[in-house]
Amino acid sequence: MFWVVVHSVPVWKRSFLQGQQGRRKIELHIPEGFLNIQTVVITQVTAAGSLLPALRRVNARLSSERVPLLGLAAAFLFTVQIFSFPVPGGTSVHISGVVLVAFLLGSLSAYILTAAALFLHLFLFQHGGISSFGANLMNIGLLPCLFVYLAKGILPAKNRFLWVAGLAWLAKLGSAFLCAVQLHFSGFIELKSGAVAMTISHFFGGAVEAVVTLSFLNLIQKIRPELLEINKV
Repeated sequence: MFWVVVHSVPVWKRSFLQGQQGRRKIELHIPEGFLNIQTVVITQVTAAGSLLPALRRVNARLSSERVPLLGLAAAFLFTVQIFSFPVPGGTSVHISGVVLVAFLLGSLSAYILTAAALFLHLFLFQHGGISSFGANLMNIGLLPCLFVYLAKGILPAKNRFLWVAGLAWLAKLGSAFLCAVQLHFSGFIELKSGAVAMTISHFFGGAVEAVVTLSFLNLIQKIRPELLEINKV
């Protein structure tokens, strides 16, 4: 699907895009230099403006019981987001694990931990960019956490884990579309072709995300069911 994105932009931008993505793939980690200044400002302000209140809220309700769980969740997010796998269409996707952590610990906690994981990925592995950090945090952290926050009161009790897995799949598609919108407003892609390419590619990634989410929830229910009942922030 990446060729659809690449060939919808001018030649000079196309060569830059292909040069930045040597293996012809586009992911939710937007590299440095892809976003124009207006999009950078909007995404950075949005990310910072949502992250600071979340930090205050989580810190106010922090307890000794939650600290080890937050540490484990942070390590999980950091590790699982390192790896990517190929999907049909010549692209690759990451498993984020954000919906899983948001369901277990709360959306605000998951958002903060995602920000920490992305920050480490940026400086240790050059995943993403400094100017695109806000956009990447919105795509990978803010939107999935918002999905869980809005759905937590309406998820049916029956087959609850299946619904959460479906939510992880939808969040992946939503994040792909949001990424396409950001690239479009930066002048890199046409919205229609870019959004179609991104969402179709991440359709398969969302399916894998859903399977991973469901598997972990079933495992936790078997070995540590009390984790499903802890207070969520």
